Amino acid sequence: MASRRWWVRLAVFGLAAVLVGGDGSTAAPGPGEEIEAGFTTRRARSLLEFALPPPRKITELRWTGDWNAALLEAERRNVPIVAVLSDDASAGFQTVTKFVYSKPEFAAFSHDVVLVAAYGGGKHGATKRMVDGEEVEWCPLFDVPCDDHRASEVLVRNTFAQREFWNPLHVFVSCSGIELTRAEGHELRFDRLEEELKLATRERQGAWLSYRAWRELLERVAALLATRQKRGVAAVHLELGKWVAAEKKAVADPKLPRTLHTPAMVAWVEQLREALLEEAEGRIEDAVDAARAGQVTAARRLLGAIAREAKGLPPEKSAQAALAKLPAGDPEKRKGG
Repeated sequence: MASRRWWVRLAVFGLAAVLVGGDGSTAAPGPGEEIEAGFTTRRARSLLEFALPPPRKITELRWTGDWNAALLEAERRNVPIVAVLSDDASAGFQTVTKFVYSKPEFAAFSHDVVLVAAYGGGKHGATKRMVDGEEVEWCPLFDVPCDDHRASEVLVRNTFAQREFWNPLHVFVSCSGIELTRAEGHELRFDRLEEELKLATRERQGAWLSYRAWRELLERVAALLATRQKRGVAAVHLELGKWVAAEKKAVADPKLPRTLHTPAMVAWVEQLREALLEEAEGRIEDAVDAARAGQVTAARRLLGAIAREAKGLPPEKSAQAALAKLPAGDPEKRKGG
């Protein structure tokens, strides 16, 4: 569903999305864009062209419904998951909503964890929403697809609720899926959740990212990647490398400013650097295939652009070698002449 889609795009695999720059504009078509992208190019872009999670003010409560997405986010932010298990029949959920979930301090709390709605929700009045051309049931309680929070309800119940509990159940879980602590029941108040969060994070190592800080970092990455044709793949590849190097220096010297903050974010940026090279090599493959199909002029234009964009990187030589093997011009134009 929707939340799963953008998270899959943010992960190592998935379908390509439209890359949106920091100013909200989309990347302009580059040389050879009339050439169809092949498998390698699309695979690389599934990493490079990701949708951003929704913006949230610190006063706005933020839920997610997708368990696998929550695990990935928790790892990259270095924060625990808090899964709230409940259903429509729970009077306790209504009570805790009134005294806890509706309060500003809980909204702020939701930015320091990954808050997962593990909710049955068979009678909660879902609405319909178009998501990527598909009509889905959308949850008015959590602002997530209903399929997501229902699937999480089954998983959390089967994994963490094998004994009797009082609704609603709050399970604090590590990014590796291990329970850290829990709190339950209709008498729960916010100070108890604060205590459990301290317990869940007492052995946390290194820096961590609030939701807002993490989203701002994603915006910076997306904005930089959006310039890869204008500035060149080499420049963007180099800039991301500088971010990684700066983060490693900051880990060794606490006086230095952090750039990526967590090991998982460093690993992701390294994946993006590899994806930049893969995309360039994929575009070279696409150009060669296009030339074989008779689009020699378009292939030459694309290969020349790649050679310039990837200057100093392996794809530059690959593009130049492919250029040298191209015929003089389009077969169709030679026949017409």
